[in-house]
Amino acid sequence: MNRVNLGMLLIQFRKYNQTEYSESIYLYSYISIVTWNITMLELANSVRKKRAFENKWHVYEIINKKPGLTIYDLSKLTEWSVGKIEYYVKKLVKDGVLENSTEILNGRVRKAYFPTPMKKLVDWNQIEL
Repeated sequence: MNRVNLGMLLIQFRKYNQTEYSESIYLYSYISIVTWNITMLELANSVRKKRAFENKWHVYEIINKKPGLTIYDLSKLTEWSVGKIEYYVKKLVKDGVLENSTEILNGRVRKAYFPTPMKKLVDWNQIEL
């Protein structure tokens, strides 16, 4: 519920139930706390989204400067956990910003990541000259 709905709920509660003053004050304070918690949750979610975007951008910048790195190499460069790097790399591959190549080196699979060339990212048919 947003603030408008909570305010309307309070007005309807007072109008139809004809409660005593102390009960309506109690309900108003409860609704104020709920409203404050909702706005704090919205703020926290926006901060999380911003940090996630910054982390993805940071991983992309490193791969753009040094193409061909593995997840292990990225984790050593950024001092982040392998799981965190893997999460953001998967997101970037899914978005089409990164490409991966798989090769077998000394009997082990090695996945290296490269930035996608701009020619593939830009849809030249949509650009008007």
